[in-house]
Amino acid sequence: MTTGSAPRRDGPIALSALFDEALRHLEPKEPAPSTAPSQDGFLYSGNRHESAPRALFLDRRLTPLERNAWQVFRLQLNDDGVTAFPTYDQLRPYLASMPCAAQASHETVARALTLLRLTRWLSLVRRRRDPKTGRIQGNLYVLHDEPLSPFEAMQLDADYLGLVSQALTHAAKAVQMVGMNTLKEIAEDPLLSGRTLPTRLQVLAQRMERHGWKT
Repeated sequence: MTTGSAPRRDGPIALSALFDEALRHLEPKEPAPSTAPSQDGFLYSGNRHESAPRALFLDRRLTPLERNAWQVFRLQLNDDGVTAFPTYDQLRPYLASMPCAAQASHETVARALTLLRLTRWLSLVRRRRDPKTGRIQGNLYVLHDEPLSPFEAMQLDADYLGLVSQALTHAAKAVQMVGMNTLKEIAEDPLLSGRTLPTRLQVLAQRMERHGWKT
């Protein structure tokens, strides 16, 4: 992954430093008004010269909608550096699920992005906030050419467990199902073996199991 105008260094660069540098790349050159939309961007962790990974099509946690969303992101890539993260309105024409439909709903786009993060094909690695108001001014994502392990996702995405927690009570049943499957994946990750889940996740998992869900 490269960040465009970043100076070249001898030797490897730490991921945290790379992400911080990429986030600075998203900062507006002039102060943005408080009502300005956040400026999001993403990096690609794979080989940009390769086609869509075979694993994407074989991942049973995904539907054609999420696979299509991943490929739309891949097509948006700049030649180098940080790519602007497409807005919901920019994604909607590509994610329509009905033939001849004009575009997908905002809810459909949101669900696709949530599932890509849950299945660890997409990671939210940095947020930039206004130091005075705390308002989010930009997010930095990483698109992966293979899904991360739960342990890897937790290292990159500080909000990953929170996302899993929210998924368990999500309005969409598909997101709930993937959320429960994610709990199973976390439990089976050897690098997380023996670790206790946060209390809220334990309670939600028990509650869902009582309603017929199995991890």
